[in-house]
Amino acid sequence: MKSKRMKSFVLFVLVLPLLAGCSQSKLSRDKVDFGVVFTSDNIYKTEILWFEKNIDNCQRKKYHYAALGTHFNQVVDDGKELYLIPEGIFNTKDTKKVVSFNKETLALSEYPFEHIALNCTAVINDNVYAVNTLNDINYIEKYNMKTKESSQYKQKGDYFESIIAVDDKLFTIVKKDNGSKNVDYNIYLYVFSKDLVLEKNIDITKYGQVNDKYYQDDKDIYFTIGLDSFDNQVGRILKISKKDYHIEVMTTKEKMPFDIYFYNDKFIITHYDPVSCEGTKVSIIDKEGNEKIYNLHMDLCSTGIYDGKLIVAGKDKIALFSIKDNMKKVAEKEYKIGDDLYLSNILLVGNNY
Repeated sequence: MKSKRMKSFVLFVLVLPLLAGCSQSKLSRDKVDFGVVFTSDNIYKTEILWFEKNIDNCQRKKYHYAALGTHFNQVVDDGKELYLIPEGIFNTKDTKKVVSFNKETLALSEYPFEHIALNCTAVINDNVYAVNTLNDINYIEKYNMKTKESSQYKQKGDYFESIIAVDDKLFTIVKKDNGSKNVDYNIYLYVFSKDLVLEKNIDITKYGQVNDKYYQDDKDIYFTIGLDSFDNQVGRILKISKKDYHIEVMTTKEKMPFDIYFYNDKFIITHYDPVSCEGTKVSIIDKEGNEKIYNLHMDLCSTGIYDGKLIVAGKDKIALFSIKDNMKKVAEKEYKIGDDLYLSNILLVGNNY
């Protein structure tokens, strides 16, 4: 069974932008609000362009990682650190670690794991989790940052698509290829305790393929769904209660919802196909369900919200769009072509959402 990450091998290649005025001297933290990650799966090379909120000031820093982060996965933010996986070179994926950037200092930390080909991560308190799905066997491994001890959950078959920390639980989206003629595959939500005890599994096949992008508040977690279980494009937001796992569905006028944010009492949804790397539209949905759609005329591979603006990092430029001004573009900076790297994530290290 092919996963969406296997499909991502055909992801467009982006060459490293060399910005005019992008400093390569020692990194100055007080001039950084967010970073844009460019990486390679052919060599151990990653470079991050660290920006101030208005994108006028840019600093460039190199890191010795291959395939650091991916636009398929949401960057894990525990309030203090931002966590990503450096998978390593594409044909071996043998970098057995999760890394994090401290939001206050930008200091880099590493957390060791037993398995190669790690593909998603989550954090609960002092525990860092990562998933490996090689050779038809799924592992969820837990590493405790204080005790330095590890433990793991193992399951043969199926496919663990994602793992997300929801308070003191782990939500895992699982694909089951059980030979059913009714759907291409069945999709389940597995709920684990923080100690990797499976507590509940819920069949969510009828809702479709849950993306690795989400928003959660005190009561609920919201996932975007761009494809049904037959790979047909849809526009759905799945709302799951943290208390009793009750599920509700919201629909969007535009198909392929991807990133999801909640800002000023409204949902902000990007519409983007992460496999074909296409999509330029954004929805803003209020509490009553009223939806406005804006075409930003820019691919929405990596986005974030900071200082009241939607950040969009594309294959050749970065731009800021004012949310309160109907997604008016207020700043833009183009990249120049350089080395063989591609865009993976935006790292929001500032405190002004």
